[in-house]
Amino acid sequence: MITIRRNEANIVSTGALTAETGKHTGRSPRDKFFVREPTSQDAIWWHPGNQPIASAKFDQLLARMEEFCDAH
Repeated sequence: MITIRRNEANIVSTGALTAETGKHTGRSPRDKFFVREPTSQDAIWWHPGNQPIASAKFDQLLARMEEFCDAH
């Protein structure tokens, strides 16, 4: 809802949220992070696009996102 209020995105007829990215199209291949732990260690292809992140760092980022969502 914030992006819509800021005119940064729209809801299309299917109900999906869409946004124009300008010159930055596609995805950022080096911005995918996975917690490396025993159940995922062998299931993920650890190439430069799939980067490991410590469990504690993930928990920290999740807490920040939850705080942001609660405030908005």
